[in-house]
Amino acid sequence: MKLKKNQSGTYSVTIKTEHGERTLTTRSKDRREATKIVKDSKVRELEAAAKATRLTHAAVSQLTNGRKITMTGLIPEYTTWMRSVGMSEQSIDAAMRVLLAWTKDAGVMAFPPALVTDQHISKWINATGEQKRTTRLRNLSVIASLFKFASVKGYTAGNPAGLVRVDLSKLTHEQKETQVRRPITETEFDMLLEGAKELVEPTFWRMAIMLGYFAGLRISDVCSLEWKSIENPNKIVLWTKKTDARVEVPAHPRLAAELSKLQRGGKSLYVWPEAAKRIVDVNKRSYYSKTFERLVERCELDGISFHSLRHTYATDMAQRGVPTPHISQFVGHTNPSTTEGYIHRH
Repeated sequence: MKLKKNQSGTYSVTIKTEHGERTLTTRSKDRREATKIVKDSKVRELEAAAKATRLTHAAVSQLTNGRKITMTGLIPEYTTWMRSVGMSEQSIDAAMRVLLAWTKDAGVMAFPPALVTDQHISKWINATGEQKRTTRLRNLSVIASLFKFASVKGYTAGNPAGLVRVDLSKLTHEQKETQVRRPITETEFDMLLEGAKELVEPTFWRMAIMLGYFAGLRISDVCSLEWKSIENPNKIVLWTKKTDARVEVPAHPRLAAELSKLQRGGKSLYVWPEAAKRIVDVNKRSYYSKTFERLVERCELDGISFHSLRHTYATDMAQRGVPTPHISQFVGHTNPSTTEGYIHRH
């Protein structure tokens, strides 16, 4: 603890905290008075208490865990737990990318979980960069989930991520705005089908676009589609990859006609075996989003992604008078309020 005079002649006290040195003003220009203020405020005792608290957290971690664990060891343990509760490999991989990037950038890889503070998280979440608000919120949610796991396991006394907020004052208007996905028109749908003829795997892409447009399937579910899911061409029954939700979708007549033309070859469970392998490979699955982006550019369209087909499906269902809870079941949403974000009302 240091007492010093600043340029205006006012005395301040510098203390050491777990986040580094912090300076507090006494608002006094008289050294004797400033010293008394510091003494009466018990700054020295508070500084010592902060150190003791950090030591207590570390001790609690040691006692409850029975072994020394660092963030580097916690993350694989968390990964194992996510698999044990049935989370998809895609979700697990996305979480791992966030956690590994954060622990490395924040310099906490060798820290025991109990010594990680909200500042270690906040500085990374609110770091200067082009990340949008939604991305920062998602990253914060991943870190919060990790510490919720650590708390239940007894590695921490609380969840430091609960004190962190995305600092909107540091973001541009564009970063704050949520990306608006729009449904596509019938003309755009026909353009995409025509453009798909020029792609590698044209049959796959034609069916993928139709399954997104007429059934609201994600590209991951298209790639993982099993023959059993379409044995009745009038409906599609599957378990979604993202949420493990059972989806039963009545097939549009045009889609049913196309599904009935598919010919099974070999003994694979999957309609497109190579796609089923590629979509679970973290190094290859981006192929689908990139290929669709190139298709959109080739068709000279703007502001759409493969997920726009899903928005189109939900919007079309709503316009036909289908209640939102029923649409939620068709698209595999557990919460109808999520589905509302997919419905574009004119």
